[in-house]
Amino acid sequence: MPRVPQLPPERGPTLSQVLSEIWTFVFFSNDMSWAANTVWCYDYLLTLDREIKFFWNSRWSLNKALFFGYRYPPLLNTILDFLINLPLSWQNVSLCDSVALSNGS
Repeated sequence: MPRVPQLPPERGPTLSQVLSEIWTFVFFSNDMSWAANTVWCYDYLLTLDREIKFFWNSRWSLNKALFFGYRYPPLLNTILDFLINLPLSWQNVSLCDSVALSNGS
């Protein structure tokens, strides 16, 4: 039986390459998220005076319900996104390790 030449195994990306790509993606995603939230907040503040004038003092209608249903969920999302991405001093690896060790993990 003739021997088939063996090709060297193909090597995938190294761990450092994978981590580098993840790092770049995470920071790019955060930058885009911050940019989108900044534009949304700017638009919100620009139109707040007209919203107060035309919607807050009017009686309830389908249009008013749709407007508020469209207007305020992104505000909640922006606040939550800000709080989630806010680097807090107590959020670190050493604290996580100490809590895990104190729990016997």
